[in-house]
Amino acid sequence: KAVLIAVPTTSGTGAEATGAAVYKRYDGTKALLIDGAIRPGEVFLDFDLLSSLPKKVVANAGVDALAHVIGAMSVESANPMDKMICTQVALSILQNLPRSYLTGDTQSRDIMHVCAYLAGDEINNAGGGLEHKLDMFAKAYHIPHGEIIGIFLPYTMLYLLPENHYLPLAEQMGIPGSTPEEKQRALVGRIWEMYDLLGMPKTIRDAGVPEQEFLDKLPEYIEMVKAIGHIYWIRGFRGDDSLRELYLQAYYGIDKEDLK
Repeated sequence: KAVLIAVPTTSGTGAEATGAAVYKRYDGTKALLIDGAIRPGEVFLDFDLLSSLPKKVVANAGVDALAHVIGAMSVESANPMDKMICTQVALSILQNLPRSYLTGDTQSRDIMHVCAYLAGDEINNAGGGLEHKLDMFAKAYHIPHGEIIGIFLPYTMLYLLPENHYLPLAEQMGIPGSTPEEKQRALVGRIWEMYDLLGMPKTIRDAGVPEQEFLDKLPEYIEMVKAIGHIYWIRGFRGDDSLRELYLQAYYGIDKEDLK
């Protein structure tokens, strides 16, 4: 029997650990295929392939991996083992992604490659988070997947803050705060500080999406998300009426005072 062997050349999508694949149709649009039959039987993580990665790919792919594990913490199917693994992988990414991007540090890039695989394994086990449910409109604007997911991640974290999904990560990072909410808000602030180092946009507007066009099509985007239905797997999702507010926050941003 043939054995599917995967050798990833970037550190982010984690596709080598999943039964999911994104492919491009003849008309240029993308489609998602999910089937256990396409999950690789063997995976080789070759660190030598990372030496020539463009910095933009390092940033976008690394943020995608971070979103995989932080998002998976909030999925209903995530069990205690999933959450432990996600917490440790997220911690490693936050420690190593800036060095990998800024200096090309080989040890950090090697660690990021392992993190990306483990993050892919966790979305295969638990599923993607809320940030991965809101991004479908972005393909019309040719925004890289990791970039748009990165934009949504902090806003979805703030939205789900009452569930304390991210408290273990904030505490392991030694982030101060007198309440779980304060610690988790400060964690979101740390992620945005990392985005400054990576040159990542923090809002959909910063990514170049025209304002009036976005507002006009927003009802259509919301219906697309509702039709797929994956948002209902998120622990702490507060119903369809909250989607518009989430999109508007991600488009315009929030005041930094809201993180205190």
